[in-house]
Amino acid sequence: MKYEQENFEPPLTFRIGVAMNLLDLTNQDPNMHKLLVAIDAERPRDFNERLHIGAEYVLMNTLALRAGYIYPSDVEGASLGVGIQQRFGSVGFMFNYAYTAFDTFDNVNRLGIQLSF
Repeated sequence: MKYEQENFEPPLTFRIGVAMNLLDLTNQDPNMHKLLVAIDAERPRDFNERLHIGAEYVLMNTLALRAGYIYPSDVEGASLGVGIQQRFGSVGFMFNYAYTAFDTFDNVNRLGIQLSF
């Protein structure tokens, strides 16, 4: 039995991002409309740079419409989603659904349900 030592660099990823509610720049009522936009830049040591771009429109703090995209990506396409949240007395209810298109794999559907007391 022989022990061999390998030299390798540990995993490392640099990530920076910004997010903003673009409707803060207008005189829209923040309880009626929100348009959140986020951009993350990612640079892993062992892969090329990628941009993660996403947006979420929220209507009356109840209905959210979402979209996102990763560039460049060999297999992953656009992501779309919808969310609903509502309070019923002291119980909060949240439902989220997201769809992501993939080229070589089956498309991905995500579903989330949350109750808070």
